Amino acid sequence: MAHVRTDGRGGTPVHGHKPPGWGDDRLSGFLDSASNNVLATAVQLRDEYDRLRQIDDVFVDFTDNLLNPQEVVAPLLMLQAHASYRAAAELAMTCQSAPAFMAMRGCVENSLYGFYFHRNPQTFEVWTKRNDDDAAKQAVKNEFTIRRLKDCLAASDSATADAITTLYDKTIDFGAHPNVLALAGAFRAKDDERRHQFSVAYLTDDRTVIRGTMKSVAQTGVASLSIFRNVFPERFDLLGLTERLTALRQGL
Repeated sequence: MAHVRTDGRGGTPVHGHKPPGWGDDRLSGFLDSASNNVLATAVQLRDEYDRLRQIDDVFVDFTDNLLNPQEVVAPLLMLQAHASYRAAAELAMTCQSAPAFMAMRGCVENSLYGFYFHRNPQTFEVWTKRNDDDAAKQAVKNEFTIRRLKDCLAASDSATADAITTLYDKTIDFGAHPNVLALAGAFRAKDDERRHQFSVAYLTDDRTVIRGTMKSVAQTGVASLSIFRNVFPERFDLLGLTERLTALRQGL
């Protein structure tokens, strides 16, 4: 019983109303608040949402026209990167900033892997054997370091590699790893006469944080597409996506 189409373009819930008791327990109450935040964010930060939508359109317009590719791995990893981009966009709009940066890191890494396999197809076999034994697992760790992936990209597109380095470091700083900046942004303390209580805000109401996270998602999507344009330059040009991508970089 699928609620969403497999192409990720949305679908209709089986029932047009919430399940019985939805919102009565703490998890569904949280999920309901997060879902409502998406709608509120789309209304209150319309320009930021429109930019995320336009970036998503480039992903979809490319993958819809990716017919008979000469290689399979890079397109599959582009789809994975797009899925991570959408997850990051949703988390940013639900006002979950640190988890959004986790998804952004996934988008960046899928993109880098896709490019690396395009340039070094012989390494795909190493990657597929990761779970064969300890030696195979170590071989993967040795081959697919983040530095090696970024250096590979830099050899073809130094500008995008520089942007990716900055963006990747930002994802680490703001939530992709346990980090003081991510924790500081969500940390709350409450004092009264009897106790000193700590908490972490799962859903932020800081408009500056929400807007900044959405901008980071946009930067991630543009960076991912820029990486894959190095894999499929003719197709990007033919579909007019290179020009659209150039326009989307403005202001980021």
